[in-house]
Amino acid sequence: MLAVISTNNEELAEDNLAILADKFNSEHDVLTAEIIPNDGSIGLPEIYNSTIKDYLETGTEDFLFIHHDVEMIADHWNEKIENLKKQGCNIIGIAGTSNFDLNTGFWWISRDKPIFSNCYGSVKHSEGEKEWISVYGPAPKLNIEVIDGLFMYVHSNVFKSGIYFDERFKFHFYDISFCIRAIKA
Repeated sequence: MLAVISTNNEELAEDNLAILADKFNSEHDVLTAEIIPNDGSIGLPEIYNSTIKDYLETGTEDFLFIHHDVEMIADHWNEKIENLKKQGCNIIGIAGTSNFDLNTGFWWISRDKPIFSNCYGSVKHSEGEKEWISVYGPAPKLNIEVIDGLFMYVHSNVFKSGIYFDERFKFHFYDISFCIRAIKA
């Protein structure tokens, strides 16, 4: 599996990658990484698409896109992803919604329902010394429409079908656009 991390802080990305690798690797699946320095002048979709095309040529089947400040708390992500892949999931994340509202454009807001009401998963946040976990709801295994791009597994068959990240977006909404197009394909 290839982890792709675009970062403006290589030290933080390397530290978090070491934690991720410790929680991810198994005797059957090794996580390799491509850490791509980025000062913010290039959007994530452009970086991701370039890396995808390079690695598809090598036969890479599993891609994991991670924001540089993601620190994994849960263990055995490779096993969790393998189990979901066996159920037919080609895009997997840690936070998302089963009922995306195109009118709002945000995965966590629906026009007709309270905020986070159709959301699943959890994310740990930190700001200086302050840390908190946003719990959006119990994570169902299937039928999520849109996931947050902070942690996004994608099987290569999605890219082979012609679905890539939309480079019109720089940082926000690339994940939503990608998921919507993948569902429609």
